[in-house]
Amino acid sequence: MSICGVQSGGMEKRLQASHLGPHVHKCRRYAVAQDRLRSHWAKPARQWFEDCGLRLLDWPPHSPEFNAIEYVWH
Repeated sequence: MSICGVQSGGMEKRLQASHLGPHVHKCRRYAVAQDRLRSHWAKPARQWFEDCGLRLLDWPPHSPEFNAIEYVWH
């Protein structure tokens, strides 16, 4: 999926609900990993995961072993 422009937490929540929502019942035993995009960690987006019973992994923002893409943009 490609999104042009600024993505807000509300938009992220709507994307999660439309793309992940139908599959939530199959995913509750897994943790969700996302990058550090601000909209991924906005309150509405995090609240959606919590309301669905999904656990988010907290990735270290500056660890080349776990998140090498962070160094591409520096």
